[in-house]
Amino acid sequence: MEKPLKGLKAIELGTYVAGPACARLLADWGCDVIKVESPKGDALRRVGFNTKCPTDPEENPCFDLSNMNKKGIVVNLKTEDGLRIMDKLLEQADIFITNNQTKALRKMELDYDSVKKKYPKLIYAQSVGYGEKGPLKDTPGFDFTCYYARGGLLGTLAEKDTSPLNPVPQFGDNQVAADLAAGILASLYERTKTGKGDKVTVSLYHRAIYDFNLTVTSSQYGFKYPISRKDAANPFLNSYPTKDNRWIQLCCPEYDWKFPTVMKALGRSDLIDNKDLNNIKAITGHTHVMIQIIEEEMKKRNVDEWVEIFRKYDLPCDKAYLWEEILDDPQALANGFLHEMHYENGHVRKLVDTPVRFSNMDSLEHRRGPKFGENTKEVLEDLGYSADEINRFSENHVINMGS
Repeated sequence: MEKPLKGLKAIELGTYVAGPACARLLADWGCDVIKVESPKGDALRRVGFNTKCPTDPEENPCFDLSNMNKKGIVVNLKTEDGLRIMDKLLEQADIFITNNQTKALRKMELDYDSVKKKYPKLIYAQSVGYGEKGPLKDTPGFDFTCYYARGGLLGTLAEKDTSPLNPVPQFGDNQVAADLAAGILASLYERTKTGKGDKVTVSLYHRAIYDFNLTVTSSQYGFKYPISRKDAANPFLNSYPTKDNRWIQLCCPEYDWKFPTVMKALGRSDLIDNKDLNNIKAITGHTHVMIQIIEEEMKKRNVDEWVEIFRKYDLPCDKAYLWEEILDDPQALANGFLHEMHYENGHVRKLVDTPVRFSNMDSLEHRRGPKFGENTKEVLEDLGYSADEINRFSENHVINMGS
């Protein structure tokens, strides 16, 4: 089967993750994506060192994760010729994806109000940091700040009286990318009925508080974080250390119903009829007693043993995996959640695939992200520019065709 978005064209003007990762999703689904970079290049090409990744042209997994299956061109949009090239690209496009700041886009007349006048059928998709309004609307947006910090993760999701969790890059960005792709698809469907384009916007800050909509709402009723796992409201919705110094996560929201089964799994059937422990009403306010009992039992076996036991009793649980363990996780491998990337330098690495699957579509392609300026000449030729014009653009530093 052909890919579901075959025949659509998207122009991406983005840097780092949220915008480019959205465009990567569309590219995986068959959309023809052209990535437009400035003469400085997408900063994502240079920051892999933050997670110990190589940043060489031959091997740059940090860049590839958000930029596979695209064509890449380099255009100086601070020049009149560069802006005319961009106009030609947008004239042929269905979708424009950007995570540039609105004030910067406005200077180039690439903001939504300017673009929709020229291309009323274009779907304009923009990810922003804090939202389009309010005092922080023009503040640069990164997931460390907009998502983790202001979104509530940094101040809450840590063991009480310890330091905040350590953020990792792209966590919020990837979620915003998926939201933006969903919004684009909804707008494309609407366009089939109206013939008109629309603007789709997703903010990192909004995505964060949406992810935690229950806890943000519940805070009005006294549900406060950070907490200590020693005082969790439900001992069966908690994590525990095991004999081999690993951790297991239990997930049994209905404490009273699951109490007999959990006690059998733990080898503590003697507690099943204990009215001081076997119902949530009785233990509320001093759940640490039950938590301590479970913890003592958990330390008697290794984590894999406990996972096997709890699953035998059909009790939801799992081992707290480390990232390096996921690379060889049979569950991930069986489902194709990882794929091998064969780099030009001979290295073979495992990269995580995008998460949406279509039963009627063949397996995904995994073409590395475009090298800097790799497709500039090809794309300009497709736009109708002559060899002389392309050479003039190159000589005047309007474009870069790579090495």
